[in-house]
Amino acid sequence: NLGASASHAYGEYNLSAGTLEFTGTTIRVGDQGTGLFNLSGGMIEYTTTATQALIIGETGGHGEFNFSGGELVGVNTLTIASEAGSSGVLNVSNDVTANFEGTLTVGASGSGVMNQSGGDLTVNLFFVGNGATGVGEYNLSGGTITTDAGGSHIGQNGLGVMNHSGGTINIGVLDGYNTRDFAIGGSVATGTGTYNMTNDA
Repeated sequence: NLGASASHAYGEYNLSAGTLEFTGTTIRVGDQGTGLFNLSGGMIEYTTTATQALIIGETGGHGEFNFSGGELVGVNTLTIASEAGSSGVLNVSNDVTANFEGTLTVGASGSGVMNQSGGDLTVNLFFVGNGATGVGEYNLSGGTITTDAGGSHIGQNGLGVMNHSGGTINIGVLDGYNTRDFAIGGSVATGTGTYNMTNDA
């Protein structure tokens, strides 16, 4: 865990080459304190068979993850700002690729931001502003995000905003011909979603 156990704690990890093998279940960046992870090369590889998670901002902490190179292997779920009072930022750029077999959530119950200017991401289910206290913002200016089967929800139970100025969002196929949901606004009264498209994205 980076930036853990105290509000004033700070942790930073820079990976530009080699392999970080992780045998646990969860990497936390900014758990109570402030954490920064820069992945510009090499590989983060989860080797456990349990559910593998990456959390950016938890328990009142602030986390930032910069993904500009290298590989993320074996990550099931990625959550930005998992709890109320937490905050997190994910920056995705260049030609990186990652496949999340579970969910990618921006603003689960805290305040989360995801900026994507490049790369190719595949997820099963994508939330922006998921929990009732969640605030999520997704800025897509380049690259591609594909929802494999579960669909995308902007403002599911919280406040979600997607700003789309470039790049591509692909909505997955359910049964060979019907696409999954791209939902703006939640399934409950607390959910508010906004989708802004500019530059003929």
